[in-house]
Amino acid sequence: MCQTGNDCNNRQKLGVHLKFIAKLTPEEEVTLTEAYRNHPLFRVRQRAHAILLNNRRYVIARLSELFESQHETVSSWLDKWETEGLIGLYDCPRSGRPVRFTVEEQVRFSGLY
Repeated sequence: MCQTGNDCNNRQKLGVHLKFIAKLTPEEEVTLTEAYRNHPLFRVRQRAHAILLNNRRYVIARLSELFESQHETVSSWLDKWETEGLIGLYDCPRSGRPVRFTVEEQVRFSGLY
């Protein structure tokens, strides 16, 4: 949060938007680290890593550069973590054509692309 009016104005001019998640508990850090290192789905690993880095005070602009994602996308990852926790790391089901693979097959083949 900005301390003074000038500080806020300078940050807005530079395009630095500060948004940080609440401090992670040691258990959350362990869980996110495990997800970042070992989860079979790339997007879950990526989002877990972004949350860990934000916990280390990386700003959204830097995270957007690192993950080559839009500012709004990274911001939504942080919002979903804050509201939904671990479940927020996963993609929501989308409408469209029915899937051809079972959940197990999707997980097994997700690392090939």
